[in-house]
Amino acid sequence: MEPPLADEGVLIIASGSYTHDLSSWRGHAGLPDPDWVTDFADWFDDALTEGRTSGLLAYRRLSPHAQRNHPT
Repeated sequence: MEPPLADEGVLIIASGSYTHDLSSWRGHAGLPDPDWVTDFADWFDDALTEGRTSGLLAYRRLSPHAQRNHPT
């Protein structure tokens, strides 16, 4: 049996969307993404690209607009 990916230092992140506050998102079809979405997505992309695992694990405290993008 192969070891779990975590034992190999692999971080797996799965999400249907960066933004789960869909009630605020309604009505934005065809409009530019709101700053609270792009700021969070840009931070998350940078953290992933730069390998900031500890920051990703603490995203609710460290990333911009985390509470709004992921209210629960």
